[in-house]
Amino acid sequence: MTSSSTSSVAAAIGSTSTIIAPTKPTGHHILKIDGYSRTKAMFAAACSITTAIDPVPSYTLTSTIRSFHGSSDSSKEWIFPQFISHDDLEKSEHLKGDRFAVRCDVTLLKGIVEVRAEPVVVPSMSVPDSDIHCHLARLLSTGEGVDATLKVGGETFAAHRCVLAARSPVLKNALYIRRLAAGGCVDVDDMDATAFRAFLQFLYTDTLMEMNSADVPAMAQQLIVAADKYKVERLKLVCEDK
Repeated sequence: MTSSSTSSVAAAIGSTSTIIAPTKPTGHHILKIDGYSRTKAMFAAACSITTAIDPVPSYTLTSTIRSFHGSSDSSKEWIFPQFISHDDLEKSEHLKGDRFAVRCDVTLLKGIVEVRAEPVVVPSMSVPDSDIHCHLARLLSTGEGVDATLKVGGETFAAHRCVLAARSPVLKNALYIRRLAAGGCVDVDDMDATAFRAFLQFLYTDTLMEMNSADVPAMAQQLIVAADKYKVERLKLVCEDK
């Protein structure tokens, strides 16, 4: 049996790795067992030199690095619980005349430095809230690219066909299916200009405009009627919640 030490560097961040200096004094010891049958009977075929799996063909195992810390922890005993079975040993050429020998090679590693890698904390990126409604509100207020006009109680409102059609199937029908000419006017006769302004803002921003508390009931009633007519379901639910 040959026992030589190897080093390993842990891959996981936060675990301890070991750096080993090149100086490696070595030596070996040969342990001769005379009276194997008596040893076997005394341990009653215990697992001192047995294995639950197929033995290593060369019967050579390599230990991990051993540190001399004077620990009394029994879990750090220097043993090989899986090496060679009794049957394999007895059938091999290594057992002769009820005797066999075990050679232990030892390598002493000097200059061992323990390095602890600290986990790297990656700052999380803060994703801002969506502001598309701000861009659409600006598009409505500036009138840039407008291609539709809506007339409400003598007052006209400029808007964008694509936005109105995306938000209301009824307006989509009026603007596209009926093939209203670009710049053509759609008459709205079921609400006043103030209510329509709030209705138009909701179509662009999905939010209601600020209004005086005293005006909310009457405005909400008009918007509920408009939401029902133009099939803007969310506006209806928002107004009913008011």
